[in-house]
Order: sequence, then C-alpha cells, then structure tokens
Amino acid sequence: MVGGKKTRSRGKGLMGSHQRCWLWGRNVVLELLRAGRWQPHEVLVAERAGDEASRETVQVCETRGIPVVPSRDDDLRRLTGAEDHQGLAARMPPYPYLTTAELLRDWDRTRPLVILDRIQDPFNFGAIVRCGEVLGVGGMVVGETSQADVSAQMVRSSAGAVHHVPLARTSSLAAFLSELRSERVTVIGASEKGSLAPDRLPRGTAVGLVIGNEGRGLAPEILALCDECVSIPQVGRVNSLNAAVAAGILLYELAKGTSDGRV
Repeated sequence: MVGGKKTRSRGKGLMGSHQRCWLWGRNVVLELLRAGRWQPHEVLVAERAGDEASRETVQVCETRGIPVVPSRDDDLRRLTGAEDHQGLAARMPPYPYLTTAELLRDWDRTRPLVILDRIQDPFNFGAIVRCGEVLGVGGMVVGETSQADVSAQMVRSSAGAVHHVPLARTSSLAAFLSELRSERVTVIGASEKGSLAPDRLPRGTAVGLVIGNEGRGLAPEILALCDECVSIPQVGRVNSLNAAVAAGILLYELAKGTSDGRV
C-alpha cells in the first residue's frame, strides 16, 4: 500500500483515449496537483515507487481527498500508452474551461488576451499557452469548433503553463470579439496580409491578439472583426511561420516596455 489512505484495485473497465483521459510523469502530475485548478479523478502510483515526487504526490492527494491507486508498471504503461510514465499517472475529467464572462471579470486589461481561431495541433496549442504564461498574458480564449482540446500532448507541450493561464472557451469567437470591441478592446489579428509592424503594436492598453489556424489563417468572419492586422516581416523563402512561433514573437513585442517590467 502507498501511504495510509484506503485504496482500491484497478479494474479493467476504464476506456477512452489515453491522450484525453490521462496525464503522466513526475513533473506533469506534481505540477497538476500543486496548481490545484484541475483535480484528477484518481492518481495511480507505481507499487515500486518510493522517490520524493511519489511521496509528495501521495501527500497532496490525501490532503485533497483524491484516491491513490497502487499500480503495476504494466498497468500504467497500458493505460497511458507511454513508456515514460515514471511511475505516476492521473486520470482526468474534462478540462474546466472558464466562461468568457469569468475570464473578463478578472482580466487585467494591461495584459493582452490571446484568442485562438481553430488551432488544431495540440503541440502548437500547448506551445502558445507556454509562451503566453512566460510573457504575461491576461488569459486565452478558444472556440468549440475545429480547436485542439486540452490533452496529454497539449499539457506536456505547455510545460505545465496550462495550469496557470486563465483559459476560456466559447461557442462563438465572432460574438466574443464583438463583445471585446464594444468594451473598447483593440482587436488585432495576426495575418500575412496585415499592414501593422510588430514593433508598432500597442502596449499597456487593452488588446486582444487573434492567432489563426495553422493552414488557413484567420477565418473571414474573424478577420472582419479585427481593428488591425499585424504581419511579421520575413526574408526567407518559406512564406509563413508556425502559429506558436508567430504568437511568441508578437507576445514578446506586446510585453516590451510594459509598466510592470515583464520584458
């Protein structure tokens, strides 16, 4: 038995994609538990585990009433689909997105909001959230259609940043952008057709930065709601940047010269 908490045996009835249901690895599970925003259904700990990370995991779970299930390495490997589980795995409920009303209620308007228009690659999604956390965004908003979800791939790509960036989901990005404009938020789209240079981005004011789909860019109805569009100058032969790279460049420019000295 791991720790002193009553545990139960692992049944065979659990189904579902391991990319959506499970988070694994010492750092990933510990960061999840420390943040306390997204509580797992249960945490599996390898029976052989006796390292500091496993002990801390058990202690946090016992404090929060999260079931701890001693498990064999083979079970962890089968359930997560990963060899690198490191003796820890958490079975997760759906990610608890904020509503846009909740996000806007607590938003520091000196920090940019990032709106993602149909980002489909979970690694891009996670990398954008990671950039946003490092560069001090006020929050992020995604749509419900053609958008990567918060999954094991996304969490690992974000390096745990998803646990610290306010993240909301809406059924209509267009309606949300219209709401931002009615609140005097400047909506700026990232587009190769843009005329605004990155170093001319407004700083220290209410800004919503919209990053478009990896292949198609911003949808026409989203582009129509942007007050301005920004384009990153390029000199190479490849005519576009990865969405996460572009987001990182633009968020850095937005953070430069801010009053709180973020960059």
